[in-house]
Amino acid sequence: METTNSKITVPSVKIKGKEILTRRVLPTLLKISGLLKIDLETKWHMNPYEFWYKNVPEVKNFMDKYFEDNLSKINFIKLKSDCELLITTGNVTEKCLVLSLLGAVKYFN
Repeated sequence: METTNSKITVPSVKIKGKEILTRRVLPTLLKISGLLKIDLETKWHMNPYEFWYKNVPEVKNFMDKYFEDNLSKINFIKLKSDCELLITTGNVTEKCLVLSLLGAVKYFN
């Protein structure tokens, strides 16, 4: 009951040897198909950073501008390229890590 958050009598199906509750089959298929947003992209998530980044232009603009303004403060080529990679391909949490690094470098220089 703890792991499934349901009663023991709830019906389930076996897919590839893994038992899945029938009430979870439809949401799982919708997530895989892209018709249902993943939890990180909703405003009801505990930390809705992805939602804010995608739906509030001021947040995205601030993060992009802060990165552009402070990237030049990093002197190590490999670290700078890693930061650029995370900003262009990473999720919002990884982008925030890069901005935190840039803030620390800016503060201590």
